[in-house]
Amino acid sequence: MRTEPTANPSPPDLTASSGFDWDAIFASLDSAAADAARVDRESRSITADELASGFSALSKLRRGTEPNYEERGLGAAYLAYYLARRAASGAIGVSALTDLPDSVRVLDIGAGTNAFTLALGTCFPSRQFQVWAVEPSREMAAAGEAVAHLLPNVTVHSVNGSLDDVLQQEVLPSEEFDLVCMSAMLPYGWEVPARSDR
Repeated sequence: MRTEPTANPSPPDLTASSGFDWDAIFASLDSAAADAARVDRESRSITADELASGFSALSKLRRGTEPNYEERGLGAAYLAYYLARRAASGAIGVSALTDLPDSVRVLDIGAGTNAFTLALGTCFPSRQFQVWAVEPSREMAAAGEAVAHLLPNVTVHSVNGSLDDVLQQEVLPSEEFDLVCMSAMLPYGWEVPARSDR
């Protein structure tokens, strides 16, 4: 029996999704990414050589090799090159959230430069977010501080360490979270340890 090839499904029409103005959201994300990259370079006095070194380290990702995430300048390069893209993919994902409370408690595991936080704050400007951003790389977390300060409706609590370290130290609040993001940590094989009290 011969089967006809099926046509590829059409991409979703983002302009009609949930009343979001995607052109405005993407423009806002691009602008915020540029601002964050500038603020990070200025506030941490990242030199041109450090930024160039950061971009060189990032190029390893395209070759399938992990860079040294503690290399000074890598976070600034990541902000400039990847932040808008990562935040845009996060924005598309969070657009499906229809029942968020007005005040949202978020756990972002593997937060990196706070791209998911940028997506939340941009897509839902009328909501208030308390984000616990767990990130093992001090360089990436430092760059993410520039993003955290751009959003008036977001408060970021930076937590340095792996998820296992953080749970053992019990630095997270004991209350429940409304939303958990783990998108950036999955490739690194972190395991979520079982806890009877969480």
